[in-house]
Amino acid sequence: MRFSIIVFFVFLFPVFVLAQDSSFSEFNAEYTIHENEVQVGYALVYENLTDLNLVLPLDSKNVQVTIPGMASVSFDVVNFQKEKILKIPSLPNSGTLTIAYSTKELLQYSNRSFFLSELRASLPAQILNVQIKLTEGQALLNPISSSDQPVFPLPDSITSDGQNILLQWHRFNLKKNESIVFLVFLKSKNDSISFLLFIIFSLVIIAGVVGYFFKHKKPKFKLPSFLSQPNLSVQNTDLEFESHLLEKEKAILQALKNAPNFTVKQKQLQAELNFSKAKLSRTLKDLQVRGLIEVVPYGNTNLVKLLEQVKK
Repeated sequence: MRFSIIVFFVFLFPVFVLAQDSSFSEFNAEYTIHENEVQVGYALVYENLTDLNLVLPLDSKNVQVTIPGMASVSFDVVNFQKEKILKIPSLPNSGTLTIAYSTKELLQYSNRSFFLSELRASLPAQILNVQIKLTEGQALLNPISSSDQPVFPLPDSITSDGQNILLQWHRFNLKKNESIVFLVFLKSKNDSISFLLFIIFSLVIIAGVVGYFFKHKKPKFKLPSFLSQPNLSVQNTDLEFESHLLEKEKAILQALKNAPNFTVKQKQLQAELNFSKAKLSRTLKDLQVRGLIEVVPYGNTNLVKLLEQVKK
């Protein structure tokens, strides 16, 4: 895979601390990717920490700092030439600190659109949990299993809450100054627009060629007169599409026709038809490719929906 990117490193772990034996028992980072913005949230469970300086992107805004049980937390954001520093001068000796802000700098646009962030542990961390949430309208450039891998490193889990795609990583016992880079290639609007323009252009060319062909084509013969007589009719002998389906495919379509709103959960469909998980997945994929059903992620299963043209 060849691509060129401009690397933007964001040091998300604290870079200046006072106590030598400070550490994080848990560091939770969540990135919610919208069309032109990333909402960032950290939940830090710390010990022996009295103050904190944190590097933020230069365009970061709406910075919020909270500690459970405290009405407010004193902090300051200082601008430098290429970054901002979040300064929290006083903290309880141990507790949970939450930080939130929004930024555009974690989203980059060059030959490809991508999200890029580096987590560097300037303090030891027992547990690191990272979640990247792709909101509605955002999608990976390629399937996760493709040779042109869209996510680095590969996530420990990929799930959906019905609206968003959730990529999750879990790491343990990070040493001081250990770092992890997260890179996610995204499908941009430009990709969709370019593809749509290509399709439109292709259809125009095809329509022009077909029109020219029929306009200049000379008939080689005339139909015999008896074929044009009104008392003769041609009977339609096309078979129903169901006659070309396998029995297991017919069973799935019939179950969907009987289901409320022509929709059923994949796990429920598996139990109802007594199919193995592999057999049902293969059959659903074949029906989806043929344009008969739609399969949509839903929690820890999928929703299987009959398409309009098959409901009749």
